[in-house]
Amino acid sequence: MLYVFTIQTNFNLAGYSFVIEDEYADPVTVFIEEGFINKEKYEMEMTTGQALTLVMSINQADDLWMISMVLIMLFLTGFFILFSSPIRESKYIIWYVGFYLLLLIIVVIWIYTTQSGITEDIVRNIELINVSSGGVTGFTS
Repeated sequence: MLYVFTIQTNFNLAGYSFVIEDEYADPVTVFIEEGFINKEKYEMEMTTGQALTLVMSINQADDLWMISMVLIMLFLTGFFILFSSPIRESKYIIWYVGFYLLLLIIVVIWIYTTQSGITEDIVRNIELINVSSGGVTGFTS
């Protein structure tokens, strides 16, 4: 279900997605969608190198979201195994729950810090492209 939502909406935690009109043209026209639900769409003309840098940053955000989805599924499975199986009757259940929560906290912190860095890279790349090319060429609907 989460995977279908991601594919249908082009969702990632950074809130950016892209479409390249003609990758062989110079300058390259890139359509950028910004936002999660109500996406702002605009197009930018940039050099191939700038487009590559921007696209790689957005692809990193997409990859991190795919990894996050797998981790969500693993933690949900672990939760159900932990609380709906004979493990619940074990005398070490407190240790299992503590270890589970520790892993969950570590993973959430890792995802948050990594995603923050990727989002900063995307915003910085867009700002650099705006400064060097004279700004956004226009909004699309």
